[in-house]
Amino acid sequence: LSKEEIDRMIKDAEAHADEDRQRREEADVRNQAESLVYQTEKVVKEQREAEGGSKVPEETLTKVESAIGDAKTALAGTDIAAIKT
Repeated sequence: LSKEEIDRMIKDAEAHADEDRQRREEADVRNQAESLVYQTEKVVKEQREAEGGSKVPEETLTKVESAIGDAKTALAGTDIAAIKT
C-alpha cells in the first residue's frame, strides 16, 4: 500500500470510530436488557409455580411483569435511552 492509501485508511477509521463505538454500546445495552428480561421472566415463572405458593406478593409479581412488558416494548424499538430505563 502506498503512503496515501494508508493515510486515507487511517482517516476513514478515525472518522468512523465514533459510529463504531456507538454501535458497540447499543449492542451491549440491548444484550444486557435481553438477558435481564430473560432472567426476570424465569424468576417470576418460578415464583408463580412454587410449591406452597410464591414467597413474593402477587402485587409485586404483577408490577415486575408490567416492567418486563415495558422492557420488551423498548427492545422492539430503536431508542437506546428507552431500553436503558
